[in-house]
Amino acid sequence: MDKTILRQYEILKKELADTRKRADSAERQLQHLEKLQDLGSVKDVVKGGEGGWQTFHIEGMPHDLDLPLKTARQTLENRVALLKLQTEECAVLLQETELFIKSIKDAELRMIIKHRFIDGATWENVAARMGYQYTEDAVRKRFERFMEEN
Repeated sequence: MDKTILRQYEILKKELADTRKRADSAERQLQHLEKLQDLGSVKDVVKGGEGGWQTFHIEGMPHDLDLPLKTARQTLENRVALLKLQTEECAVLLQETELFIKSIKDAELRMIIKHRFIDGATWENVAARMGYQYTEDAVRKRFERFMEEN
């Protein structure tokens, strides 16, 4: 495990949330497409003409079905599958990072890293969480030495 993953932990959490959001959106689009496919054409009534009093009945395929239905469906299914794969990859990287942190023998350093990278605290907040005897510079330097040593 490369320790530089610690610096990416917070962004990985954001990426995981974003990817899940995109996958949910693609699944909703796929469900919408399937509903439209079941309905076939769409009908509506509009008013217009001279004076706006005439009624027109219109029928047709929704504009988002310009692509052939099979192609659109396959595209969305592929997108959902890809996004689920990306979600799994992010989750695995997050888990590997957490396992790496747990493998650190030094409890003080482990707590510094948890506060900084898992909780996303600033170095100042890490020092405050660790106790009055710690300063912002002390906890930051302790982490930097760990990174250089290994």
